[in-house]
Amino acid sequence: LKGKSAQAGQVAQDKAKGQELKGKAEQKGKEIEQKGKQVADQAKEKGQDLKDAASKKVDEAKSAASGKAEELKGKATQAAQGAQDKAKDLKDQAAGKVDELK
Repeated sequence: LKGKSAQAGQVAQDKAKGQELKGKAEQKGKEIEQKGKQVADQAKEKGQDLKDAASKKVDEAKSAASGKAEELKGKATQAAQGAQDKAKDLKDQAAGKVDELK
């Protein structure tokens, strides 16, 4: 009987140990799952940051290109105005010469 009692005690101990190990394993599993979610969220955030940065760079490039186009347009307009003024001067000079010849 004493042996049976000791054996039952050992079974109870083993069962308790098994429950403890199961609890620890479940806890560890939850921790790993939580860490996985955290890493996934960080990756998602980082991806969004990179996407935002790339978008910002594209906007900056567009803005710079637009600014350059405006600058070139301004220079072209200036050059055209200068050519127009020069043509008017030449026309006026030619008219003046014609008047002198009359």
